[in-house]
Amino acid sequence: MFRNLVYILVLLSYSTISAQQTMLFNQYTLNSYGLNPAYAGTNNKWEFMGGQHRQWIGVADAPTTTFFSAIYTYRKDFNYSGAHGFGVYIDQDLRGMFISKSYYASYSYHIRLNPHYKLSFGAFVGAKSMVLSQAAYNLSDPAFSQSQKPVYLYPDIIPGFRLYSKKMFVDLAIRQLYKNKIEQGSHQIGTDSKQIPHLYITYGRKINLPNKDFMFMPTLFIQSSVKTLPLVNLGALMYYKGRIGIGANYSIHNSFTSILHIRPSKETIFGISFTYPTNYLKYFAPNTVEVIFGFTPKVVNDKETGLRNVARCPNFDF
Repeated sequence: MFRNLVYILVLLSYSTISAQQTMLFNQYTLNSYGLNPAYAGTNNKWEFMGGQHRQWIGVADAPTTTFFSAIYTYRKDFNYSGAHGFGVYIDQDLRGMFISKSYYASYSYHIRLNPHYKLSFGAFVGAKSMVLSQAAYNLSDPAFSQSQKPVYLYPDIIPGFRLYSKKMFVDLAIRQLYKNKIEQGSHQIGTDSKQIPHLYITYGRKINLPNKDFMFMPTLFIQSSVKTLPLVNLGALMYYKGRIGIGANYSIHNSFTSILHIRPSKETIFGISFTYPTNYLKYFAPNTVEVIFGFTPKVVNDKETGLRNVARCPNFDF
């Protein structure tokens, strides 16, 4: 009975979280693969990315999301034939008493539409696990005095599409497309126990300024579900000589984010952002920090000259 109670609490919590509108990452141009599996294969052969998003700094057990991804691109001649993208993406989401972990593998295929534009489509396939964190255990409470086995939701399928060139990109992905039922054994939890599909749309464009040392990049991010109003994020980044970038995002009616990107070398990029809410959260939990690091190792005797790498931004050769 106690174990069933714990499982119910876990599932109820995450069924509520799945319906909320929360951005995965504020630096969505760096973590493009985490949003859209069709991104894999866009850049050079290998790409590694990792980072952490910490909300409500100073609040105990505040939401914290950590991720790691690896991408490999296979192609013979990208100018005249298709390219294949393979990748893995792992993340952990800690929210108070609960921990959710996701494990994905992806495949994508890129085709050349014309000399300027390419189209790719791909999919994440994986699973999620949900369990109580150590913070929930209480020896004086029988319901929380023993460790529990994770609750698994699978399959978790995320399809995505990407239209892009050297100057722009448009991403479209659908998360929670497969409506996993929130159940404990054969019993449904609540009146609506299915996860809600979410639509993610991202747009960005590269604008070279008259002074060639500078590149300006406006961005747009939209997240929506069938049951809630869309979350709209407007962004702008300015890059100098491909080494440093500063910018800001504004999530309408929610928050303002400042962003700094630094490229220490041709193979590495580091991004940090600070978010301050503009809604009621500013009165008790105002600070959110996000850090992302990317690495693209050198490929010896690589004949595929001109390919972009993560250090030059996962979306643009800036």
